[in-house]
Amino acid sequence: MSGSEQARSFHRAAAEYDRGRPGWPPAILDLLPLDNSSTVLDLGAGTGKLTQILVDRYARVVAVEPLDELRAILAERVPQADVRAGVAEEIPLADAEVDGVFAGQAFHWFANDAAVEEIARVLRPGGVIALLWNRALEPSPLPADYRARLQRLHDERTRRHRRGHPRAVRFLRGRDGGVRRP
Repeated sequence: MSGSEQARSFHRAAAEYDRGRPGWPPAILDLLPLDNSSTVLDLGAGTGKLTQILVDRYARVVAVEPLDELRAILAERVPQADVRAGVAEEIPLADAEVDGVFAGQAFHWFANDAAVEEIARVLRPGGVIALLWNRALEPSPLPADYRARLQRLHDERTRRHRRGHPRAVRFLRGRDGGVRRP
């Protein structure tokens, strides 16, 4: 199953997917140079766990999610957000419309080169990109055999991803506010 097929498979169990995903601590937003009047984008918003903390902080939040089933949960959970259908490679926003772009546990699903171009297009000069991932707690409360299986799945996905994307994707924000890859 390809990465895009795997990403689309979440629709089969949207409610279960939502229950199994951890939330995000609002304190992560304190690390970013965005003020409360900012317009931000949650890209690959899923069921809205990150979107929820964004609407509690920022003036305007647009949440883009390609899967209808996840987007339905998102719209119900976070009615304050401007919820839109779309993908990272074709973001349904105007040029320079947002001050910040967030991808919580989602960037690895994007076609990176096309997504980077789109993110740069919708981001205002001086804007911020926040790519977020959850990490497991150690010691883990999960049984050892289950943790080992998860690690094998992660390692396999990482190997497949690296074959398709030989370079790590990093972003730098220049003094002029532009975003570039090093």
